[in-house]
Parts: sequence; structure tokens; C-alpha cells
Amino acid sequence: MSTADARKAKIVLNIVRAALIVMIAAGAVWYFVRGNSFSVEAVLSFTPDNYPLAFCFMMLLYVVKTLLVFPPIMVLQIAVGLYFPTLAAILVNIAGVALELSLGYAMGRIIGFDANEKLFRKHPKLLEIVSGTKNRWFISYILRALNMLPIDLVSMYLGTSDYPFGVYISGSLVGMMFGVLAATLIGMSLTDPTSPLFILACALSLTLSGLSCLVYYILTKKRNIQQHGNQNQQ
Repeated sequence: MSTADARKAKIVLNIVRAALIVMIAAGAVWYFVRGNSFSVEAVLSFTPDNYPLAFCFMMLLYVVKTLLVFPPIMVLQIAVGLYFPTLAAILVNIAGVALELSLGYAMGRIIGFDANEKLFRKHPKLLEIVSGTKNRWFISYILRALNMLPIDLVSMYLGTSDYPFGVYISGSLVGMMFGVLAATLIGMSLTDPTSPLFILACALSLTLSGLSCLVYYILTKKRNIQQHGNQNQQ
């Protein structure tokens, strides 16, 4: 494909994406203006009564989440945990997350993400992590495990950066797995906050947050030491 054709394709894809976002955003505005909210109860109230249709509906919500960026993913994951049986709920959320990660990556890879410098300025943690190691699988993993940056913006950035899809998706899924399991378990036991399952889910979520902070501290300290050593050599 020539450079001119590539530019035309990019323009068309941007127009299509913009049209989809405008349509979905208009629907979202109409929904919220009517006094509704994006909550677990709201998601479940629109969920079909049979599992195949419910699965398709949840996947559609994951797509909407990818395009609009802002809806909290935990609300969706908890709703899935409440609606589906245990194993099915975990698999549905894993499938949804994989779909969201793939769409974000594809948008970055095909359409491009021309705001990398702006993203680094707004989220300096991203620059610290990316510049701290050249292992792309680890970067894909740790950006998800730390859970400090918007999922979809990170997906678009990594797609734009030409990360191999297999490396990207495997690292990202492993990094998000504990969070997905914790949110799903919370949804499954939400009606009984005193149950061992709910307590386990909350403990898992808190442990994940603590480990993420610890890993980020170690990476930042390592990077600072390397920078200090480079300055001394100069």
C-alpha cells in the first residue's frame, strides 16, 4: 500500500471511529439525561434473560467501554459475576477483557495514536515504566498489573508502538488476571458481604493494589539509580 493510500485508509478509519463514538456518546447522553446511571443494577436491568444473549450483551458493553474509555470496567465485571455462574462469569470477563484489549490495540495499530508526548506528560508513570526496561512482554504485563493508567489509552499506545500482538495480549491478560478474578468474585458474593468469598475477593484486591505500589516503587528506584549512575559517569 502506498503512502497516499495509507493516509486515505487512516482518514476513513478515523471518520468511522468518530461516527461510532458520536453515536454511542449521543446514546449515553440520552441515557444519563433520563436520570439513569452506569451501575451494576443498571447493567443487570438491561441484561437478557438467557445466557447466550447475555454473553453477547456483555461483549457489546466491553466494546462500548473501549470506544468511550471512561465507563469503569469494574462495574461491568461485578455485574458479570452477579449474573453468571462462577466459572462462566470468570470466562466471560476474561473474554470481555481480551476483546477490549484487542480493540484498543487495533485502534492504535491501524488508526494511530498521535498523542504519545501528551500522554507521557499527563501520565509520567508511563514514561518511567516504559523507559525502565526493554522487555516488551514485561512492559505489557506491568502496565496492567499496576492498574494506574487508563486501560484503553495504554492499549492504543502499545498498538501504536508496534508491539507484537502475541506479546502484548499475553502480557496484558496475565497482568489483569488478578484484578478480573477479584472483581468477578466480588460480584458473585456482593449480596452477602460477610461471606468468606467476599472477604477473600476484597483481600485479593487490596493485596493486588499493595503489590502494584511496591513494584512501581522498585521500578522507580531502579530507574533513579541508573540515571544517577549515568550522571556520575558523565
